[in-house]
Amino acid sequence: TSEFGCDSLEMGYVQVIEGPDAFAGENRMACIGDPVELNDAWAIRQSTVMWSSFGGYGSFDDASSENPVYTPGPEDYDAGFVTLSMIVIGNAYEYACEPVVATVTITFNDLMAEITASQDEVCEGESVQLDGNPSGNFVSHSWTAEDPGHLVYLSDPNIEEPVFNADGIAPAGDYIFTHMVT
Repeated sequence: TSEFGCDSLEMGYVQVIEGPDAFAGENRMACIGDPVELNDAWAIRQSTVMWSSFGGYGSFDDASSENPVYTPGPEDYDAGFVTLSMIVIGNAYEYACEPVVATVTITFNDLMAEITASQDEVCEGESVQLDGNPSGNFVSHSWTAEDPGHLVYLSDPNIEEPVFNADGIAPAGDYIFTHMVT
């Protein structure tokens, strides 16, 4: 009660808004020269999404998209990686909720392979050593064949230098193999 004998009430309204959340995607490897699609990134309860490549030198096709494509710059390749940041601002009035920052690191792989054989042609029943000649940072080898049935003629499709026709049973014909390194 006031000194004049009056009561006064004031009602207020408070709305609690859940803040934003975000995931920039799994850290991953990318080949040099390939754009990086950020398809596994997501944001919820957001009004604004902004991507940045702090310290990176590439560009985004749409830095305000939840799932942009990042095109690395030469300096990114030279560094061997880039860390991309997704900054998400919530639905409340400007900066009422703390922005969320999610990051993803893209590591660039400079893999190269050139398949060589000790001979281009061999007689039926003879073997030939294949060599993928990889260079760069790789951890595994995998050979595939244009005709998957031809893999049985490799001594081991998961090594750098398998022997083709080691047991001499491959019939005459053409054989096309691809060497993949990761």
